[in-house]
Amino acid sequence: MHYISVHDNWLFGDDTPFKECKEMAVFNDLDFLWVNADINIFKKMAASMGLVPGEFYNLWVNDEKLTRRPFCCDYTIRVWETSIRQIKQVLDASSQ
Repeated sequence: MHYISVHDNWLFGDDTPFKECKEMAVFNDLDFLWVNADINIFKKMAASMGLVPGEFYNLWVNDEKLTRRPFCCDYTIRVWETSIRQIKQVLDASSQ
């Protein structure tokens, strides 16, 4: 129950749970990465924010999560790098 109660504490500027607990850090990483799971999810997230996918890409790759709560393990770093690269390729290909 504790994990559920603090999983969005970052919204209030409290990153303590993610620094103190590896499981919470991984959860935070995965909670962020779901947007990159599929280009259609990425596009729907962009649309939900009133942005075109390219605008959302620029916002996403500069999200404060990347500096405030950096990815906690090699696996989530690789997932981020691979998935964001694939999204960029799709967006670049669709703009041509």
